[in-house]
Amino acid sequence: MLRNGHKKLCQGEIRLIYVDQSHFHQEFDLGYTWAPVSKPVWGKSFSPLLSTRINWYGTYDFTAGRCLIWHNGPCNSEQTVQFLAHLAQEKVER
Repeated sequence: MLRNGHKKLCQGEIRLIYVDQSHFHQEFDLGYTWAPVSKPVWGKSFSPLLSTRINWYGTYDFTAGRCLIWHNGPCNSEQTVQFLAHLAQEKVER
């Protein structure tokens, strides 16, 4: 099955796409601070609700070698369906 999928991928019959979502706090700029070398700097967030964060979907199309960033409101069920429909429509238009 894996070889058949790889063959279809190489022939352009299927696309391999990685999809992820990110939620950025509004104060993600840490400003100027000190920290030990190679250690992360942790700061308290003042926008704890998902609805107050900046939300993005991102994809990498391994078949075409392209990236897509999508920002259209919160990353909830409704937006996920819209995002996936957009990806499907993009395939039809290519």
